[in-house]
Amino acid sequence: MSKIIIFVCTGNSCRSPMAEVIADRLSRDRALGYTVASRGLSAYDGDAAAREAIAVAANHGLDLTAHVTRTLTAGDVSQADVFYTMSATHRDALTALFPDAADKTKPIAARDIDDPWSQGEDVYERTFTQLEQAIQSLPEFMPILC
Repeated sequence: MSKIIIFVCTGNSCRSPMAEVIADRLSRDRALGYTVASRGLSAYDGDAAAREAIAVAANHGLDLTAHVTRTLTAGDVSQADVFYTMSATHRDALTALFPDAADKTKPIAARDIDDPWSQGEDVYERTFTQLEQAIQSLPEFMPILC
């Protein structure tokens, strides 16, 4: 069975969807076979990704046009192998809501990924770069040296 990785932010419209498509491409390119998803702790289910996130992802050959925001559920917690949050605050909120997820919840990076919500496309581009670097440093995506 494939490892399930879920990226978590607040509204599931900017950071976590960009992380999802970045990680999904890495998983496919490296034949890792992961199932990658994203969720929000306070998402309005059914919204689209932010316009700027869609544009920046497209600039990198990734498609967020079909993304639909989703709130993290108890079902997600029971199925996922690991949760990567965009900040320590997200990690704390997730584990407060779902204490059973504590052992499999980690911030995506040592430093919080800044929220680009309602800022310009240039800010989204910086966030995309931060996410790409952070994901490439995650144990699941680091190249295995023989």
